Amino acid sequence: CPFDYVKIYDGYSKEDPVIGVFCGHYKNLTLFSSKEALYIEFKTRSGRVSFDHHAFDANADFKFERRGFNITYEFSKRFVNLSK
Repeated sequence: CPFDYVKIYDGYSKEDPVIGVFCGHYKNLTLFSSKEALYIEFKTRSGRVSFDHHAFDANADFKFERRGFNITYEFSKRFVNLSK
């Protein structure tokens, strides 16, 4: 993941175990927590376009495709056996 990623922890904070680190394209990804919480961290890093680059234009947003980030989630009280 060179620039942007989502890191998901199994609990309330960064001190809990990491379920996974995701970048790129994911569709219909299903995750389960062993607790009643998931901590979701979205990280974006600069470096895609150098501000010192000669071709940089202050109004250059139209020149570079930016996909963004979209997440949909659902809370459930269903029990899932994670020990299988």
